[in-house]
Amino acid sequence: MSLMIKKSLLTFLGILFFNTLIFSQSDTTVKKERFHQRVYYDVTNTAKAVIYVYKRPFTWKKKEWKIFGAVAGTSIAVSFLDEPINDYFKKNQTHFQNEVASFGNFMGQPEYQGPFLVAFWGLGVTSNNEWIRTTSTMLAASMAASGMIQTFSKEAVGRARPSSGDGNTSFKPFGGKAYHSFPSGHTMLSISSSWIMARQVNFLPLKIVFYTIPAIVGWSRLYNNAHWFSDIILGSALGIASAEAVIRYYSTIKKKDRSQAGLTVLPRGDGVSLIYRF
Repeated sequence: MSLMIKKSLLTFLGILFFNTLIFSQSDTTVKKERFHQRVYYDVTNTAKAVIYVYKRPFTWKKKEWKIFGAVAGTSIAVSFLDEPINDYFKKNQTHFQNEVASFGNFMGQPEYQGPFLVAFWGLGVTSNNEWIRTTSTMLAASMAASGMIQTFSKEAVGRARPSSGDGNTSFKPFGGKAYHSFPSGHTMLSISSSWIMARQVNFLPLKIVFYTIPAIVGWSRLYNNAHWFSDIILGSALGIASAEAVIRYYSTIKKKDRSQAGLTVLPRGDGVSLIYRF
């Protein structure tokens, strides 16, 4: 990625960050809690949300199973397009597209998203900003849940990447990085976080930006010969499912918090604290 593109990317992310704060579905500082109590509350809810994501399939009704079947069927159907789409991208490479693909690859890498997420949550927990705390912990839960799903799936399925030269029907479970094609982790991670951000803001242009980012990430993985088209489709579906489960969990605890006026007991090093919520 060129220096100019890096500077433009940092500028874009800075503008995106501040506009997100301005146009957020803002809940300002409301709870008078000590710092360690806020940390405990956020970490606990993040862990519970991850567990909730994994438990969700066991509570699916007929509608959810129909959606699952449709997604699985679609992934199998589009696999017949894997080779033609891969050939198209290999034959159509340009300098401009290389730069766009670099941007997409950057936006889908956890080693870049992780530090930003920690800093984002740190800002919220130190300033006791309810919206930032909720959004950052939702992101953490969705990214953690989707990250573990895609890591296990890559190893267990062992589908050959396009770059391996083995074809889209070659599988070698636990065969190493060359067999980590299914599903697309970059796409899954980016859509699981962008989906939540789009739901957490009201400003339509920001929603469009957040929905567009994972599309660019998915496109970049095809362009870089890292995944098949069907990997992108399933990765997107899994990312959305993880994000929606997290959103569902947080909407539940939000309703519960509103209905539970009164005292809350939280542990402290020297005993317990009583917090009155109203």
